[in-house]
Amino acid sequence: MFGAPNTLLTGLRYQSVYRFDTEKIGATRTVTATGEILEGTGTATPLLDAFLTINGRSVAVSGEFRSRRIASNDATASTVFDLALGSYSVGSVSYNRQLVDTIQASTGMLPGTIDAPFNYDVIGGDFASGGFFFEARDIFTFATIESARGSYVPQSIEVRLDAISNPGVPEPAGWVMMIAGFGLVGAAMRRRALQVPLA
Repeated sequence: MFGAPNTLLTGLRYQSVYRFDTEKIGATRTVTATGEILEGTGTATPLLDAFLTINGRSVAVSGEFRSRRIASNDATASTVFDLALGSYSVGSVSYNRQLVDTIQASTGMLPGTIDAPFNYDVIGGDFASGGFFFEARDIFTFATIESARGSYVPQSIEVRLDAISNPGVPEPAGWVMMIAGFGLVGAAMRRRALQVPLA
């Protein structure tokens, strides 16, 4: 997926991007005491898609109803959490893809709303974690065709609002979209090894 089989991706630059439709009909947007949660239901997902790019190669995650975005801000810390899940089949191949990023700022600088545009660079004292698991299996034999998994430490986040391209339906409520990109650097910054076994 990200290179030849058994490629080690330690020290490479990463970018994960999540695109959410904050006005998706059927999805739920819940206000909590400290922030908001945007999540899908059994019939709808707010996640349009997500991408992880490593080594110049991108892998997409299609939206599944369990995908979600959480933003919170209280007196002690603020958190942004993005989760993209996708499971689907094409012919005799079953795909399972998961991508997750979390940043908890000790300074309380992250907004408590899911669609507030902002930029933030991770600093000492913050908690930052990300990970992915991508797998393709034969649906008859359950043999693994290819897989990639790993963890990383997000270094920054940017959230912005863009218009959803939807010709013929010019309703502003349907045009709101979230793009959250985590600018990532590999293990060199945090001395964490990232190993991605590829079959």
